[in-house]
Amino acid sequence: PQAGRYRQFHQIGGEVFGSLDPLVDAEIISIAHKVVKELKIEAVVEVNSIGCKVCRPAYREALTQYLEQVSGHLCEDCIDRKDRNPLRVLDCKVPTCKSAVKDAPKMVDFLCEECREHYQKLLEYLNIMGIPYVENPNLVRGLDYYTKTVFEVVSRELGITIIAGGRYDYLVEEMGGVPTPAIGFAVGVERLAMLVKELPQRQALYMVIPLGEDTVGYALKVCELLREKGKRVELSYKRAGLKKQLELANKLKADYAVIVGEDEMKEESLSIKNLHTGEQVKLSLKELFSHVL
Repeated sequence: PQAGRYRQFHQIGGEVFGSLDPLVDAEIISIAHKVVKELKIEAVVEVNSIGCKVCRPAYREALTQYLEQVSGHLCEDCIDRKDRNPLRVLDCKVPTCKSAVKDAPKMVDFLCEECREHYQKLLEYLNIMGIPYVENPNLVRGLDYYTKTVFEVVSRELGITIIAGGRYDYLVEEMGGVPTPAIGFAVGVERLAMLVKELPQRQALYMVIPLGEDTVGYALKVCELLREKGKRVELSYKRAGLKKQLELANKLKADYAVIVGEDEMKEESLSIKNLHTGEQVKLSLKELFSHVL
């Protein structure tokens, strides 16, 4: 296979079911964009709308007529596709096919009023969110069940798709379920790994340990204060002595134990123990915000 193409691969992704709102589309694309941004991968977000059952038939007919005129420039696979699934010709990577469809009709010119409004709202939301994107009228995705929004996150370095997704508003119903609009995306794990130059540093883990049932409420408050400081926090649910809970913290590879006992609750303080060095300090809640952890 070519670079970045695997016979066997792994994917992770996200999906939202139950909403037709283009705001959901924008949020899904935002999550996909954050993945590459956090990993410092140079990539571009490409978006398109491929319409719905109402408007796509007219486009399919116009596209088929156009492909008949340029069929002499299509590869063997696309000659077959132009009758069975003409939209897939737009997605072909063969240079002669890419050149042949350069002047093909664009789906955005055939969108019904609902799909046009949905697409315009999506672009408006992406602009508001500050997500850089380009419109790619030839982006159709490889699966026939997609509707309206489709998108890809493409590596600038290798020109390969890292993340791809779109809407599939009819799929649940076609599989026997109740009508349920949906949108989602998948991330190619191997492609991500190939493009990541430097892994983000692991964030330190704080295990908050309440000593006794009466301190649980205060421990919850401490958890939220630490999270407000941007810390990664786990609350110990183990009702046991300090030694057992410290063993659990070590098992979970926590970096710090935040010990909350009755004294700490009365004083509105907490004890933080570095589980690597054994050093322990006691801080008031006010000091927590000025102390560099």
